Amino acid sequence: MFSIKSYVSNHLPDLGYMTSKKEQFLSIHDPLALKAAQLIIDTNDGDYLEGCITATYNSEVIFTKDFETTDLLFTWQTIIAPLLSHDLDEHFTIVFLDSLITVGVSDKDTMFNLRLEDPNRMLNYDVNKVVNIPKEEYLNGITNGFLSFASLCVHNELMFCGESSYPSFMLDYQIVKFKFGLN
Repeated sequence: MFSIKSYVSNHLPDLGYMTSKKEQFLSIHDPLALKAAQLIIDTNDGDYLEGCITATYNSEVIFTKDFETTDLLFTWQTIIAPLLSHDLDEHFTIVFLDSLITVGVSDKDTMFNLRLEDPNRMLNYDVNKVVNIPKEEYLNGITNGFLSFASLCVHNELMFCGESSYPSFMLDYQIVKFKFGLN
């Protein structure tokens, strides 16, 4: 089973921890995640929500909490690109903003191939690998992960500025909801 989860940053180097929990990242389901998220957004002038995304497939870890991004909205938009594309033969790139880790996603028959690379060896372990995930499992996993993250943003009315990626993120959210009959 493919599972992908979001975590919001709970720590900034200049400010320390955002909440009483002394953890770098909080699951979006943590009761303190909303507070941390809005503080991070406010600290970034309404532009960015920092965090990380983890992913596993049949208990194999694909993304760890080391897969940080300075913009969870934008990163999620790159993750769901296969859901929005009419041509699954395309090659997609998952962008962990301000990270040197690259993840290529390509279509191969009934599978999606995820190619992970850390070309500058930023992490202290080897992430370079290829993971093959059945298309339906991958698409279901990213849909569930995206809708879960979007729910945090939308239902809790996180306050982003107009120049952030929030407007385009919301457009993608509406398309995904419509595509899956969730309106």
